[in-house]
Amino acid sequence: MLWLIIIILLISVLIYFTNRDAWSYTYHKHFIGKELEVAIYDYNVRIGESDYKNTINKIKSDRFFFDKHLNTCMLKIDENELEFKSFWNEFRPRCVKDEHYYPMHARFQKGPWQYHTHFDSMDQMCHIIHGNKKWVLFDIHFKSFEEEEKFVKHVLYMSIKELTQYLNHIGVIYKVMITKPGDSLYIKAGTYHAVEGEGNHIMVNEYLSKSYPELESVFARIWKVWYKRTGKY
Repeated sequence: MLWLIIIILLISVLIYFTNRDAWSYTYHKHFIGKELEVAIYDYNVRIGESDYKNTINKIKSDRFFFDKHLNTCMLKIDENELEFKSFWNEFRPRCVKDEHYYPMHARFQKGPWQYHTHFDSMDQMCHIIHGNKKWVLFDIHFKSFEEEEKFVKHVLYMSIKELTQYLNHIGVIYKVMITKPGDSLYIKAGTYHAVEGEGNHIMVNEYLSKSYPELESVFARIWKVWYKRTGKY
């Protein structure tokens, strides 16, 4: 009987410490018992420009954080959502700036995860809270808008392996980076990047500048639907 009690205690301790990470413990406490709006993605179905098909589901926090069968989905919140104030209060000391022209947003992602090749029209810092991601970053110049649009359409849905092979082929210098918890990655406005991740991941995007008009105008022409979209995801 004693050995059975010891085994149960050891298993309980193992489960406790296994779950004490940023995903399942530290940040779960900010969402426990809440109903969350989550986007679930289907990477087999593309719906145009830069998006994959997704459905928005309302689910309980326990299911999102602990359901191992709930894959390839994202919870996205921004700093103005008062119901998640405790999360932002805990995270805010890591920020570069006290106030932001664009609200910061946090992404809680369940992998596998990928995001297409694109640039953003503002400077930003990507703060990694949990999980690892692989990034490809590169600067590239074009003679015309048509040339840039053609390039984007060609590389849009490439994997990082395919993208780096293509960049090697056309002679574009790039960086491959792996981010891990505690890292903060600066991405300058206009820098092209693509991202892949496995497993659970938490990241906060902190926008450090307003949108640069010359970049925003190009972005709006290449990603027309994305630019006009007002939805959360």
